[in-house]
Amino acid sequence: MPIMRKPTNETPAESDHAAYEAYLRKGGSAAQTEPGDPKDVRFTLQIPAPLCQQLDQLRQQSPVKTSRHHWVLEAIAQRIQREVKGTL
Repeated sequence: MPIMRKPTNETPAESDHAAYEAYLRKGGSAAQTEPGDPKDVRFTLQIPAPLCQQLDQLRQQSPVKTSRHHWVLEAIAQRIQREVKGTL
């Protein structure tokens, strides 16, 4: 004979509903990251059409094909290096 819990006055549907409601009320918290854990930041970048056309022309002239995303990241990195060198 299997071991079973002691029957309660509540029907199974009522006890399931109560447990579900308790779970919902408990809530939760946002995922936490470690303080030194770097994470990529996502955002939408809008580029004026003429500037994007110039960017595409430069990318096509390059012997190594790169994506717009990579090209923009490199440009940002170069700009940051120039700014840092300028402040030293």
